[in-house]
Amino acid sequence: MFRRLMGRSPAISNKKFFATKPQELTPKLLKDCMKFPRGFRLVVLSASADECSNPKYFRGFFLSLGGNNIRYWSGVAGDKWWKVKMELQLPAETLVYGEKVKEVRGEGEAQRHKVTFHIIDALFLGGIDVRLEKFDERISMINKLVKAVTKTSIVDRTSVRIKKVYDLVEIHELFDDFEMKEMKSGIIRERLCHRVKDAWFTRPSGVLIMNGLKKPWVCKMSHSKQRIYYFNSKDDNSMFVFPKEAIADFKTSFCNSFIWKWSSDECLLETNTKRFDSSQVTRTTFMAHIRKMLQKTKEGACYLIKFSLLKMLDNQEYNGLP
Repeated sequence: MFRRLMGRSPAISNKKFFATKPQELTPKLLKDCMKFPRGFRLVVLSASADECSNPKYFRGFFLSLGGNNIRYWSGVAGDKWWKVKMELQLPAETLVYGEKVKEVRGEGEAQRHKVTFHIIDALFLGGIDVRLEKFDERISMINKLVKAVTKTSIVDRTSVRIKKVYDLVEIHELFDDFEMKEMKSGIIRERLCHRVKDAWFTRPSGVLIMNGLKKPWVCKMSHSKQRIYYFNSKDDNSMFVFPKEAIADFKTSFCNSFIWKWSSDECLLETNTKRFDSSQVTRTTFMAHIRKMLQKTKEGACYLIKFSLLKMLDNQEYNGLP
């Protein structure tokens, strides 16, 4: 089925790109590749590896042959498709990029967990080819699929979720969804966790950063019109209407993604005073870069005011603006 699906569009049927791994984010990559923050999308990752090295929780490509016959592939040529042990049903001819994760609810000894399937991006949904759609459109279509297959009345079925997508310029919203939780086991009992839905949360391993625009297009804010516009950095052409040439299809988004790995909770705590290696990207360095890229524009001024208010309210133990 995989060969049949990929062969429908010869121009994009090259399967070698599946083995591409996200570039690990470094201070240099952050500086060089994210000069224009608008257009970048973020999702929180929970699985610690791309391959099926952890028999329980992993990230990669999932293909539905119909019903609960779901197969997993790492994307590496020569690797086999493995049948996934999940009580999950997806329409036949659905090929998505996602991860099998552990979600947790409660704290301490009262804590309980369940296996959940998180969808990051999609190539085919029920036989519909979505590879060439805009990133945001693919996310919208995935959301419709998730709603269609979610059966809350069936207790023992594996939950399916679409990853919450954050805008890079609104990254404070991502950090607003984090809180410390007392875990049931582990050397370090209190850990930073990511809220998912209905009191369920996960232990994050990092963030996947994807660009919703194809190079050389970037997204900017017009000073005079106070509107977003799209700029071609190669020929200096600009327009307010989203140009078809700027659409980042699945392959473009996937092959040009970055992964910001979190080695410890400390690198994400704003109040942390620990000194980190200069090769690491921390919450402080990440936020500083975004502010720097926006500070010369009116958009940047608004961002700084908003960020300052959120920081002030956080210090008063108030989460978010009304």
